[in-house]
Amino acid sequence: MRISGWGESEGCCSHDGSLRTHNPWKSAGVGTGIGVILDLLIGRRQENSAAMADRSTSGSILESARRLGTTVLNTAETRLALFSTTLQEGADRFVWLILWGVIGVFFFGLGVLLVALLIVVFFWDSHRMAALGIGGGFF
Repeated sequence: MRISGWGESEGCCSHDGSLRTHNPWKSAGVGTGIGVILDLLIGRRQENSAAMADRSTSGSILESARRLGTTVLNTAETRLALFSTTLQEGADRFVWLILWGVIGVFFFGLGVLLVALLIVVFFWDSHRMAALGIGGGFF
């Protein structure tokens, strides 16, 4: 089954070949030109509205220098806040390190005491005084 008119012409869209003889780059150039003109018009409208808003806030080199100074001060304030936070976290870590160190030393001493007590209990019947003397010598 064949659709009538489909594939009967070798040209594009018409039987007389009129589109084949025209230069396709002309239509591409016209489309590109229209796009560029519209982009320029829309861009200028946005630039004009941005310039109107910007004129109220800036206007001189002194204003730019003031904004630069404000930015530098804000950056320095942020860096100082970060530095103080880092110092505070370091101090907190140091306190926890000291606390865990004291707890570790306490439990180590408790372990040594329990080992000495175990030795005393082990030698209680035979050499209780020697075991007490040696256990006391460790401390």
